[in-house]
Amino acid sequence: MDGSNGTITVEFADSGATPTPEMLELINNSLPVGSKLTRDGVFVRAMYVTSDAVNTQGGRFRSEDLSALSSLISGVPVMIGHDKSKLPIGRCFKSELVERSGAKWAKAWFYWLKDCSEADDLRAKIDGGICNECSLSFSFSVPECSICGGDIRKCSHLAGKTYRDELGDIKVCHFIYAGIKTVNEISLVYRGAVPGTAITRLKMHQDTSSGSCNSDHAYNGPAGEVILDLAAAEMIDSEATTWPVYHGIPIRITATDRQVYTDLPGRWADHEAIRQIVTLGSDELVVLGEAEGAVVFMRGRSRLPLYAVENAQHSIGRSCRCRIKLYADANRRDELSKSTLDRLESCGVDVIRRTVVNDAAGLAQAASIAPHEGLGIVMDGSRLTYRPQSRLLLTVRDIIRHQAGRFCYDLAFGSEPDVVFRSYESRIPADIGDTLYVDATLDSTRRHVVLQKITVLDNLKTYFRPDSKLRRSSEESSEQYELYALAPDKAALRLVSDSKSLCVLFTSFSVKQLLLGKTLVGHGLPNGDDVQLRHCLERGDVAEIDGDSGGRILSFRGRAIKGDFVIRPAVLLKERVWLLHRAA
Repeated sequence: MDGSNGTITVEFADSGATPTPEMLELINNSLPVGSKLTRDGVFVRAMYVTSDAVNTQGGRFRSEDLSALSSLISGVPVMIGHDKSKLPIGRCFKSELVERSGAKWAKAWFYWLKDCSEADDLRAKIDGGICNECSLSFSFSVPECSICGGDIRKCSHLAGKTYRDELGDIKVCHFIYAGIKTVNEISLVYRGAVPGTAITRLKMHQDTSSGSCNSDHAYNGPAGEVILDLAAAEMIDSEATTWPVYHGIPIRITATDRQVYTDLPGRWADHEAIRQIVTLGSDELVVLGEAEGAVVFMRGRSRLPLYAVENAQHSIGRSCRCRIKLYADANRRDELSKSTLDRLESCGVDVIRRTVVNDAAGLAQAASIAPHEGLGIVMDGSRLTYRPQSRLLLTVRDIIRHQAGRFCYDLAFGSEPDVVFRSYESRIPADIGDTLYVDATLDSTRRHVVLQKITVLDNLKTYFRPDSKLRRSSEESSEQYELYALAPDKAALRLVSDSKSLCVLFTSFSVKQLLLGKTLVGHGLPNGDDVQLRHCLERGDVAEIDGDSGGRILSFRGRAIKGDFVIRPAVLLKERVWLLHRAA
C-alpha cells in the first residue's frame, strides 16, 4: 500500500433525483464564465462516500476527521475504475456529513451530462443496481497504528491481527488515515470495502412540484396530522378528551332490539373468530348500545402487527386469538355494571373509557400509559394524535424491490405528492397507496423539521390513512389577512375578523423559500398592535379548513406571491407556533 494514498469503496445513495434550482446553482457556480447548464441537460445522483468503519484493507477514518474529508469532496471528478488514462465522466458539486444507520457518513452529490455518449447507459446501470458502488481516492500523511499510535509501516503490528493493549484487553489492529490532505477523485468500481456499502440505498428528499431539495429527508410540507410531542401536555389550557389508539381491523357495533350488528371491512365481515366473539357477548353488547373500535390479534401476550394479521387471515383463530377494543365515553362506561364488563372481557371484548383531562398532569399521565400506536386527543376542537418516538403514518408512493424479499419505499404524507421520503430496507410488503406506520428520527429546530432514518414498523393497508388534501370549509368566513414586510428577512401576518384578530411574526421570512414549498415557522404575538405594520405586501380573504378548526387557507394574488397557502397551529420544541406553507 502506498503510504500517502488510499482507496475506499462506497455505495451509491440515490436511485433517481431530478436536478433542482439549488442543485443547478451549485453546478453552474463551478463552471467557466459564460457556461450554463439547464435542468434538462444533466443527470444528478448521490453517494455515501465513507464512514468511520474499518474497511477490508484494515484502514479507517476518525469520526472527527470525516467533516474535513467531506469538505474536500466538492469539485472532484468522477471516474471509472480509477482509470486516469481516460477523462472524467462526471463531477461532484456538493458534499456534507450525515447520519446513516447510527454512523456518520460523508455524502456527496455528482452530475454528468445527458448529451455525452453512454450517458443514458450509465443512468440505467445506476438506477438498475448494476453500478451501485464507488471508490474514494485520497492522500494522507501517516497510516497510524491503532495499537501503538505509531506509523504502522514501521511498527511491529499488522492490520487484522489481534494484540493485547496496555490494559491487557484483546484488540484487533487497524490503522487510521491520519492527516488527510486531498481527495483526488471518486470512481465507479465493481466492489466496495467499507462494511454495509452495498446494502442500504437511500434517496434524497425532493419536491418534484416546486423543484426544492434538501438532503436527508427535509420536511417541506404539512404533516397531515399535528406532530404532538409530550411537551404539549405542559400547554393544555382547556379540557381534552383522550383514548388509546390501537392499529387493528376497524369495527363498529350497533345494538337494537336485542340484535347486534357489526360493520367491518369487506373480507373481514364474516370472519369466524370475530363473529364468535360478537355472538358470545351479544347480550352485554346490547346493553352497551353503539360503539366503535378495533379488532386486534394476539399471539401469546404479544399483539400482532397488522401486516402479519393480513397475511395470516385464514389461519387466525387456530394460531392466535383476537380481541375487540371498543371505546365508550366515561359516563356510558360507568353505567355498565362490573359483572357486565367481566362477561364482555371473558368473551374477548374490552370496553375502554374515553377520558377527559383538565390539566397537564392528566394529559401526561394518559400519554404515559398509551400503547405504542399513540394517544388520541381532542383538544380545542382539533383532533390530534400523540405518537411516541416520532412515529408517523406515511403513504406508499413508489416501491423499490431489492433482493431477498427486501423493499425500500418512497413515502409521502397523505395525498401530498410533492413531499417524498425513502425508507430503510424492510421485509414488510406493501402496495402503492398503502399506509405505513414508521419510526423516524425527528430533528426539530425553530425553523424546520427533518425526518431521518425511516424504519417501517407495520403496514396498515387502507384501514388507517393520513389526512387527505386540505379542503376549504363550505361555511362563509368574514376573516381577512394582511401580510406586512418588517425587514428584508422578517414579516408579520395579521388575521382580522369581526370578533377577533391575530398577529403572527416570522423572524425568518423568505418569499423564495415559501414559493419553493418550505414551511415557515412563526410565533403568535399576544398584542399585535405593538408591531409597527407599515409596508403591506398582500391582503385578501381567508377560508377555514374543513375538519381543522385552527387552520386557514390564504389566497395570495399579488405580484410577489401567488397561490393558496395554509397557516395552521402546531407545537414545536415545547411552544405553540404557526406553520405557513403552500397548500396541496
